[in-house]
Amino acid sequence: MTTLTKPQTNVVLPRYALSAVLPAQSVEEEPFPYGWRTIEDIGPNGETIYRDIALTLDDFLDPQEGDQMPQGIEHSEEAIEIRNKLKKWFRHDPHMAVLFDVKMKWGILGLQEPFPDIAVIPKVKDKHALKGGHFDVLAQGTRPCLIVEITSPNYEAGDRKKVQIYERAQVEEYLIINPYRKPFELQGYRLEQGQYRKLASGRFLSRTTNLRFELSVDGGQLIITDTRTDEVMLSSVEEIQARKIAENRAEQEAKTRKITENRVEQEAKIRKIAEIRAEQEAKARKIAEMRAEQEAKARKIAEARAEQAEQAKIVEMASKMLAKGSDPVFVAEITGLSLVEVVAMRRKEK
Repeated sequence: MTTLTKPQTNVVLPRYALSAVLPAQSVEEEPFPYGWRTIEDIGPNGETIYRDIALTLDDFLDPQEGDQMPQGIEHSEEAIEIRNKLKKWFRHDPHMAVLFDVKMKWGILGLQEPFPDIAVIPKVKDKHALKGGHFDVLAQGTRPCLIVEITSPNYEAGDRKKVQIYERAQVEEYLIINPYRKPFELQGYRLEQGQYRKLASGRFLSRTTNLRFELSVDGGQLIITDTRTDEVMLSSVEEIQARKIAENRAEQEAKTRKITENRVEQEAKIRKIAEIRAEQEAKARKIAEMRAEQEAKARKIAEARAEQAEQAKIVEMASKMLAKGSDPVFVAEITGLSLVEVVAMRRKEK
């Protein structure tokens, strides 16, 4: 028991803020195995003093606001992570509340009222209007459909004893997660005909929220999935990482598209150049063919002219030979003209 003088400002920290205050120890080793409650007392000289008294298991199951129940680091990290995921998941539903470390006021005589780590509550009139450190079931007209407790080594027995409390409070589903064991332990309970049925461990399908709780392949991480879409809930860090990966992928895809577009544009230019070159080569071939045709015609004309000139020389020679009195037959043989042609020439000359 620790005696404290009254501080200038009395600040009562919530349980989750003390996650690293005490190391995980067994109940026998700790002076305050379930936490402590600070009470006001009168000192020997009449002064006001404050004393810490140890909480019992009953106190743990029915704590009062201001009770200090330090949790382990794993407990706090896992509880806050699950709370954040669920709050973000149901952020667009104004009637689905996700409460963290809030006392449940059942309105049931004699029933203990714990502070569940996470309580998912449907049909809330206005979840943004919920204030204070407790939830009044009767006043709100609704109760949690799913409670999730993260066990700590100090409080594991208490968390399992809450099965009876939540069963009597008619909480439809209860999930216990033990992050201190590897792989994690998952144990679910579902209300059937007013009593809890213990479900198979290691995986929990929540019918009230359409969520599936299961372990990663290595058993060291809890994965929460929407059973309707198979979409996996991401933490804030995971969302940032996923967004960064998506941005990098989009940037890489944009670069790839740009490279592809440049390649297509370059190939189009190459095809255009090839088409122009082919068109030019076709024109060149056409010009060459026309030139060849013109040259052939010129050669043919030249050959005809040469042939005519040669024929004229032969005719002149034949005419001279006939003028000298050569025999037409002889002239025909020498010049290659026909005898008819030679005879015609002689007649013409006479």
